This record gives sequence, structure tokens and C-alpha cells, in this order.
Amino acid sequence: MSFRDELSPKVAEIDRLAREMYDLRLGAYGMKVENGTVVDDPERPAPVAVAVDYDQEQQYYDDFVSYLETVKGRFELYYDLDTMELIDLAAKIGGMADYPGYGNPYSVFDRIDHADDYWMRPVLGMIDAEEWSGPAAATFYNDFLMPFHDAAEQQQACTRVLGMVAMCGLRGVSKAQDDLLAIADAAIAA
Repeated sequence: MSFRDELSPKVAEIDRLAREMYDLRLGAYGMKVENGTVVDDPERPAPVAVAVDYDQEQQYYDDFVSYLETVKGRFELYYDLDTMELIDLAAKIGGMADYPGYGNPYSVFDRIDHADDYWMRPVLGMIDAEEWSGPAAATFYNDFLMPFHDAAEQQQACTRVLGMVAMCGLRGVSKAQDDLLAIADAAIAA
């Protein structure tokens, strides 16, 4: 269930209850809203004759509708908060858990690890075992292999930080969703 599906019924209930309460207020004075206009309600006359300023009542009603739409609009701004997008982003970045660097790596972190371990380490092993030696091996080792390994470690450190940022964002969005649902429930209960 999306957050929109969870929150929008609560927002609709807030709207319904607010309008119902406003209708009760108007009914106490023998009025109702008809097509957005405050008019006399012949079915519910005022219990006591009261002089009513319909222009003022209309302004109150228009203000009420404006405030209600503002409240609903503020809730609706959060409909698209989606924790699944952040979970997917964190998984694509990786670096939050130890994964083997072999096979078909999924995350950015794993791909960097895979390139360093699966493709570069065997060449380092050949040089260390002196299966490949000489000036070409030394140049490759110094000018490519070690800088590649250092760059891979730096890139993995960066992906760890990006993964942590995504997870912090996920926690923030989850907390915001919980808070919005609690606010909506409190408004309904009020």
C-alpha cells in the first residue's frame, strides 16, 4: 500500500468531519450551505430569532473553506513520499553490508569491489608470484594496478557514505510518514 493510499482516506475524513461540524454550527442559526453559498435552512429554523449578517457569514464560510483546503493541501504535499524508492536507492548504492565481490554484482559498491578483486587481484597475484616480471610488470604495477586499487577503496568509501545518506533519508521519510498519520489521526479525533 502506498503512503498516498494510507493518508488520503484520513485527509478525506478530516474534510468530511470539518464540513459536518461547520454545518452543525450553521444549523444552530437556521442556515446551511447550498452550492457554496450560506442561505436560510427552512428545514432547521433558528431556535431563537437572530439577526444574521449573511455577507459576514459568507465570509466566515469562505475563510473556513480556504483554511480547510490549505490543511488538505499540506497533507497532500506528502502523498508522494515513498520509502520503497529510498530502499531501492540504498540497495543500488550498496556498501551497507559485506557482500562477496564475485558473481554478478548488483550494487555500485559491489561492482567496484568486483572490478578490484576479480579483475585486478589476479594480475597482482601474478606479479607477486613472479609469474610476470620485468619493466612492463613494474610499470603496470606502479602506474595502474596500485592507483586502481587505491581509487577503488576511495570510491567504495564514497559509496558507503552515499548508502548511509540514503538510509538516513529513508529513516527521515519513515518518521515523517508516521508523524503525518499521527497528526491526521489526532485531527480526526479532535
